[in-house]
This record gives sequence, C-alpha cells and structure tokens, in this order.
Amino acid sequence: MLVLATVLTLGALLTYVAAQMQAAGAAFLHAFDAPLWLGVLIGAAMTVGYTLLGGYLAASLTDTLQGLMMAAVAVLVPLAAVLHLGGPAALGEAMATVDSAAFRDPVRRSHRHDRGRVRVRSVRHRARLSGQPHAINS
Repeated sequence: MLVLATVLTLGALLTYVAAQMQAAGAAFLHAFDAPLWLGVLIGAAMTVGYTLLGGYLAASLTDTLQGLMMAAVAVLVPLAAVLHLGGPAALGEAMATVDSAAFRDPVRRSHRHDRGRVRVRSVRHRARLSGQPHAINS
C-alpha cells in the first residue's frame, strides 16, 4: 500500500511541477516573445536556484507569500468588481438580468440526494490533498 501511495503522490507531484513549468514557459512566451522551451528552462532555473540558495525555508516563505497574495486577491478583486458595478444593489440588478438556471443553482440535480454526493466528493477531494499544501489552491 505504501508503494502505491508513493507512486500516486509522485505522479501527482510530477504532473503539478510539469504544469508549473509549462506556465512559466507560457509566461515568458507571451511577455517576451521567447520560445516556450527557453521560458521553461528559465523558470526551472529560477525555482532550483532560490531553493538551493535559501533551502527549504526559502521555498516555504515563497509559498507563504504567494498564498497570502492569492488570499488578498480573492478578497480585493470581487470587492473591486462590486464597486465598479456601483455597489451590491447594482450587482444584484445585473445578476437578475442573467437568465440561466445553471447560474442560479450550479449543483442543481433532478434528485435531492445528488447534492449530498457533490458535498461528499468535495470533502473527499480536499482530504486527499491535506498533506500537499501546494495543491490546496486547486
């Protein structure tokens, strides 16, 4: 069982790292019109560099800073959007004009017990990630 858990964790982490490197390459591609492979190499070199220079503490502090920035953005962007629309009343009016059943109730199902399954799946998903703080954001 331990071998299976190790293989699954390694697979998930390798997929996660590959996605991060792909994102770094895409960022360099769009920002500097550089080849994708160059962006991947630069992103990998930067990540390995700050980890080697600062050790695990540097990586942990960087992750903490990124998490705090994401939390701030998660609060500030919706607040700015509401203010841009003219306040909560204007937001309510704008939302009332949307004619979509899926928008009003995204977990709507034909049977009542389906909502419970959605909640259980969500809890199971978060429980699987509890030992991997970098993956909680997803």
